[in-house]
Amino acid sequence: MDFADLLKIHGYAPSDVRLARHPAGQRSDISSRITDDIDSDTRLSLYTLWRNNKDYDDWDRYIRTQLKKTFGSQKYVAHFMGLNSGDTVFTGLYELIDFHVHEINEDPENPVVVWKHQKIEEFIQYEDRLIISWASTRAWSQIAGNTPKPVTALLKTFNEPAFPGFDEFIMMSNERSALPETWKSVLSATKGVYLLVHYNTGNQYVGSAYGEEGFYGRWSNYEDEYSGHGGNKLLRQLDETIYQITILETCASSDSIEDIIAKENKWKEKLGSRAYGLNAN
Repeated sequence: MDFADLLKIHGYAPSDVRLARHPAGQRSDISSRITDDIDSDTRLSLYTLWRNNKDYDDWDRYIRTQLKKTFGSQKYVAHFMGLNSGDTVFTGLYELIDFHVHEINEDPENPVVVWKHQKIEEFIQYEDRLIISWASTRAWSQIAGNTPKPVTALLKTFNEPAFPGFDEFIMMSNERSALPETWKSVLSATKGVYLLVHYNTGNQYVGSAYGEEGFYGRWSNYEDEYSGHGGNKLLRQLDETIYQITILETCASSDSIEDIIAKENKWKEKLGSRAYGLNAN
């Protein structure tokens, strides 16, 4: 079954429905896109905004604040969350009622607008449960039925994927904020030695996490795609700072900072990251 077929079953013409897929790792950028009365962290990922606001207040105000041309002339918008796993989860179908131009952006050609919308109640049963396949494309806003969107699963409940274990863990640095909440908790509680592999060159950097927020807190230094160097001399010289991150070794809670740094130095020697990589010391 295609998502367009599901719309037809419920009496909605696919040509009247816009599909909007929001990447989990994208920043919410609330300060410039949502009205001033929202007191939120502008660095939240869309995944965090969606999963951590069960009343959908901030998430709702985010999805209805868009460039005017984004939703075209369609009457309805079906919103989806694109997960790092590759799955695309349905988050709600809305009727577009009216809009007003955002106060801080009045571009007459394509202004940022804030929509008044109404959730379609009969589709609430599919929220956070319906998974579709969204073919790789740069077009995150499409008209339903124009390209296939096969329904691949209808879950009983949405569950975050289990943490794969430290040996199997792998992520891209710019996806840190989009990690499942349970993963963030595990990584925040664990200290040790990690490896960065620069995405463009393959050069390696060995680092250690020994602060109170463990690996997860340490990796905040590398999350920005253009300035994620953490103050390190050789990382500063990179044009783009996107890395693959893996964990080389976890440390016991009894290990001192000196113990962890000693293990970090051991890995620098093993991997040759001083002589051939991105470690300056």
